[in-house]
Amino acid sequence: MKAAQTTKEKNTVYTVITADLVHSRMMPPKEREDFFKLLKAQLKLLSVRYKFTYNIYRGDSFQAIIPHPYKGLLIALAIRYYVRTLKMVTYSKQADIRIALGIGLVDFLKKKPEYSDGPAFHYSGTRLDELDKGKIYLGIRTHNESINDELHISCALLDQLIQKTTINGASVLYYKVLGYKEQTIAKKLKISQSAVNQRSRDAGWSVVQLFIERYNNFKFK
Repeated sequence: MKAAQTTKEKNTVYTVITADLVHSRMMPPKEREDFFKLLKAQLKLLSVRYKFTYNIYRGDSFQAIIPHPYKGLLIALAIRYYVRTLKMVTYSKQADIRIALGIGLVDFLKKKPEYSDGPAFHYSGTRLDELDKGKIYLGIRTHNESINDELHISCALLDQLIQKTTINGASVLYYKVLGYKEQTIAKKLKISQSAVNQRSRDAGWSVVQLFIERYNNFKFK
């Protein structure tokens, strides 16, 4: 049995990410299976890097718990850009994923996210339900309505930029979100550093940076 949360854990602001793949149920079974293998590998890689737990459920969705409000955004953007590097063969178009972040406290934590609960889970779940009704694939909710109002607009604008990002651009911004330098990205993608810089500009990295900087200035407690 897991021990009760400590006072420090109870006062920790968490990011709960709830996400589901767009149009995944329309994929042929084999393509869907291959797609989820890639997503699962990516979640494992990021969870080791950022020390968070996650669970894939329903075949096309996952939930992650990050014990940090600011790292949660970087993880969400990394996942989004990674998925944007993949192509849906059935539709001959880039894949995409709907992601909702809930920022707040957690009442109790278990080893698996689905057995945990608290405000951060509620914020994330309700925000994803709202996203499911429209064509915006990125949303964030907190306990602060003033912050929510600003994020509602800025997330919608950033989402439109991400939806227009090409596979080449997404490949570069995936690494940029994770903090890699252009020289390292060039080596990983086997392209020139000038190509990395160009793709970065074309994908709107300067806008993404402004979004991250503004987000990091919010006070979530």
